[in-house]
Amino acid sequence: MTKPGSCAVCGTALPAAATGRPRRYCSRACQARAYRRRKSESAVAPVAAPPGRLTEVAVVRAAIEIANSEGLAGLTMRGLATALGTATAGLYRRFPNRNALLAAMAEYELGAVAWPDRRETWSEDLEAVAWTEWRLYRRRPWVLAILARMRPPFSPALVDLMDRYHRSIARVPGEPDFLPTFLAVTGLVQGLALLPVSESPSAEDLPESELESIVGILADHRAPDVARALLHQSPAVYGDLDSIVLHSLRTLIAGLERTGSAGPA
Repeated sequence: MTKPGSCAVCGTALPAAATGRPRRYCSRACQARAYRRRKSESAVAPVAAPPGRLTEVAVVRAAIEIANSEGLAGLTMRGLATALGTATAGLYRRFPNRNALLAAMAEYELGAVAWPDRRETWSEDLEAVAWTEWRLYRRRPWVLAILARMRPPFSPALVDLMDRYHRSIARVPGEPDFLPTFLAVTGLVQGLALLPVSESPSAEDLPESELESIVGILADHRAPDVARALLHQSPAVYGDLDSIVLHSLRTLIAGLERTGSAGPA
């Protein structure tokens, strides 16, 4: 820093000005050097190399994290953009709307499912495939909500799910029609998966036994006979939804086995 009364560039002492503003430079040369210095310092700093571009997979993964913690209701394009530190418009360049993002999220989770290896018998095989689908919905309940609204309900991962079922159903004696059998099994799984989602606002509100919640609903709707029937189920059925699903699957599969053993009508 130069002393007061000296040239701002070289430090030479300057005579006091009789009138007007005090001088800052001893010569035009120092004034020019000061100008060039200011121009150099005010030049735009080089822009750092931009970070890696935000990919669709990164967006989907971030959206899944939000859905896992806050549900689909807590997932908005603006909130997702804030979480990613990007502009909302940037998300719309990758996904034209929220539904497109939701479909990509469901596809991602379905594609990540570790489907079971082929079992020795067709009944064990079909049960294992259905149980794997059930566990997906228990782990990611929002996936089923997305699948219910997709039109048409087909994607590569969904086709793979149907193919897994077809491999098992094709082994059933009597060669049952694939589509009705597939819909019966997956409809059972999906219908039961919707129960805790539709009847309970959050996991914290569930009683110790989820079946007790269903019984309470029936009692509230003046169906005491049905409620009593449920309460007198065998221990294999009375309990959480996992037990109900397993029992229901085995009952359905036993019916397929009896039908197949009888041969075509």
